[in-house]
Amino acid sequence: MAQVETLSALSYIMLGTDHRRRERTPQRDVIMIETHWRGTYWSIGVISLCAALVMSPVIVFGMVVADDTDLHLLWSHYFSEQLFSGDFYPRWLMGMNKGFGSPTFYFYPPLPFYVNSLLSLVIESRTHAHYVVGFSVLLSLIVGSIGVCKWLQHYAGRQAALAGAIAYLVLPYHLITDVYARGALAELWAMAFAPYLFYGATLFCRSKLQFFSVCTVSLWLLLLSHPPSSVVIVPLFCIYLAGFIYLNSAVLTWQDGLLCVAVMMFAALLSAFYTYPAVTLQSETMAAMWDDHPYHESFLYTGKYRGMLGLLVNLVSLFATVLGACVFALCARWGLRHCREIYLIIALFVLATLMTTPLTKPLWDVFAMLQKVQFPWRYNTVITLLLAFALGLLYEYARRGLLPHAGLVRYAVNALLAGCALASLLFGVYLVRTGLIYDRASYEKLFAESLDAVEYLQSYAALNQPNAHAIVSQHQNLRLRRWSADTIAVEGEIAAGEKIIFRSMHYGDWNARIDGAEPTQPVVFKNDDGLVEVVTATAAKTIELHRVEFWELKLGRNISLLAALVLGLALVFKRVVYSPNTKT
Repeated sequence: MAQVETLSALSYIMLGTDHRRRERTPQRDVIMIETHWRGTYWSIGVISLCAALVMSPVIVFGMVVADDTDLHLLWSHYFSEQLFSGDFYPRWLMGMNKGFGSPTFYFYPPLPFYVNSLLSLVIESRTHAHYVVGFSVLLSLIVGSIGVCKWLQHYAGRQAALAGAIAYLVLPYHLITDVYARGALAELWAMAFAPYLFYGATLFCRSKLQFFSVCTVSLWLLLLSHPPSSVVIVPLFCIYLAGFIYLNSAVLTWQDGLLCVAVMMFAALLSAFYTYPAVTLQSETMAAMWDDHPYHESFLYTGKYRGMLGLLVNLVSLFATVLGACVFALCARWGLRHCREIYLIIALFVLATLMTTPLTKPLWDVFAMLQKVQFPWRYNTVITLLLAFALGLLYEYARRGLLPHAGLVRYAVNALLAGCALASLLFGVYLVRTGLIYDRASYEKLFAESLDAVEYLQSYAALNQPNAHAIVSQHQNLRLRRWSADTIAVEGEIAAGEKIIFRSMHYGDWNARIDGAEPTQPVVFKNDDGLVEVVTATAAKTIELHRVEFWELKLGRNISLLAALVLGLALVFKRVVYSPNTKT
């Protein structure tokens, strides 16, 4: 009996189901209208149509030239190429840096590029990668807007939820800054999953299992999309979750607290196969990246963050701050009795806005994790989400006649959304007309060099080497048997003491097998140009090199597998022990 009680508690903590008692869910006045997924199909169609309209320049011409677009095109092609050749997690991109390779996905989040790989099944990535990335961005906008719609349906009707979803889609930071100016694919996918975290919090009083499932999966996807955005979003989500539970839960137990902790813990453990090695394998070049983008020079309204992008970010942030102040003032004045969480949302909005300014520099100085965000204005991701929520709520109050001049308010919200959509569309058309699109010549030049970001470049000298063959040094009698991300194999007449230099940047440690046997002394070295070099002590006919897997990769993968196993066992236990036919 004691063992069953222990497993029951474990099942409750992880899956949110307590079969020993039936908890009473209080009737709350904050829930205005509840709808199911079948009630949102029409909304999904409208959201998709609006997204296609504002993204029509991208649909027609492909992703425009932006700050990070070149890298995303290259990464998408080489990632999908290796994925479909059997490398299920391509951490080392063989084609980058003129074919000398790059450890890009030892550090960069992989999820957006799995999506891109699926799109490359129908769009050829070598010649049309700008369309692959463009449709991936379009999909992220649709997914994120649907999440906002679901979150708002806890507080408002379908029309208001749809208004908030469209607001999230067309607000300037989301569309103009992240899509057209920066091409921030990873951050866009993080913004796609962020609304589902907040939606999951509203399920706490309805179903612990749904709460745990939605929040854990959303946070897991968020971590695999863009960790810097996770650092921004997760603390504010925790504040919202704590406030929501406090305001709406009739009875709080210690299991409720453990359930919330379990959400964070399992999401982190399930993503450890990526996050753990990405954090622990930081190289000197990666550390230099933080020095090249110091956070204290990226605060808003200081004049330090210059250039066209700096001006655009400052203007977009100022627009969001002023608009948010007006919208939240109206919501707080007339909507408190209908949504008790409105002051909580306002507090989060104010906190996120302050985090973009020098007023919070002491916090940035103290917390090293915050400094990894690089740009304080990344808090616009949360600001955009909260502002979209407030616009949807304001539309609901106007629709229900709770505001003075309710009709005028509805027209004002509609006009605002139409204005933001039109501004984004015109901005995209302007970029196309100024020639910031990819043509055949720019494509050939981009893929001929395939240069990676400087933080992933292991050797500048290697780029000066010829790039015509897999083997750099001239060996007429050598034949290449295998060339993959982690394996190199050649055969032929190899003399004793002969030096062979392979056209691959040296990264990590390598094991060698000479004529099928392990050598008694090291034979693989890093030459002066940073390339893999082999020197054999005796004559040989075959050489096989295998990159040694980092122990950090093994540990992270095992942590994720163990977390998945525990969750699976808990789910099986719940179904078997507490099935409807079980007698107790």
